[in-house]
Amino acid sequence: MRGKFQFHGNGGELFSILILQFLLSILTFGIYIPWAIVKFTKYMSECTTLDGESFSFTGKGGEVFCLYFVQYLLTAITAGLYAPVASLKICEYYVSKTAYKGQNFEFDSTNACDFWILCFVQAILTGITFGLYSPWAYIKIRKNLLERTSYDGKKFDLTASGGEYFSLCLGQMILTCITLGIYFPWAIAKITNYIVNNVTYGESAKFSLDLNGGDLFSLILIHGIILTAITLGIYYCWYIVKMTEYQMSKMEIIDNSV
Repeated sequence: MRGKFQFHGNGGELFSILILQFLLSILTFGIYIPWAIVKFTKYMSECTTLDGESFSFTGKGGEVFCLYFVQYLLTAITAGLYAPVASLKICEYYVSKTAYKGQNFEFDSTNACDFWILCFVQAILTGITFGLYSPWAYIKIRKNLLERTSYDGKKFDLTASGGEYFSLCLGQMILTCITLGIYFPWAIAKITNYIVNNVTYGESAKFSLDLNGGDLFSLILIHGIILTAITLGIYYCWYIVKMTEYQMSKMEIIDNSV
């Protein structure tokens, strides 16, 4: 699995899909939301390609409804204690229902107890440090989830460091504050680039992402704020497409063994 990503979505098509899903969700008092999520996920997956080959999503609304209902119910009756296990089950469903070149991705949700302990410890450490530990917690949890994910017998991994991530986030937060938020797109670009560029696949392949803060600033300001505002939110679907097109055009998987 290697090559460049591309997104071939269309704002008009996405608008047609989302407006119908929105209306159906309203008419059913929210019950239709899982089916709406599936429709959106299928469209975004099928419009995304890697090395010219499309992804696909084979989930079904009824399955997602049952999944969310059971996981949220168990989380509620355990006062939130079941939440880490619920997140594993939900991740397993979405990953296993996603395919590339006709082959499904795999997600190992076994040893859920270990994941629960990991999340519990990270939450405690984040709490007693008043949030300062959160970058380390994020990296550890994200790494665990990626290690559980595989495709064609090869696992994904995350080589990012909690210390590096902390320093990066701290610097970007300070710059965002002193510029009264103007620097925010550059901060997002740097943080996202760091995470994605530390994702590996198998023994020799790794992800590469090169987002630019100036590009994100223009997209967010012109398409995400101005055009969306003057169209009373209607343009937001076109904004999603343009933002996804940009992000995918900047990402690729490089296989050093080839």
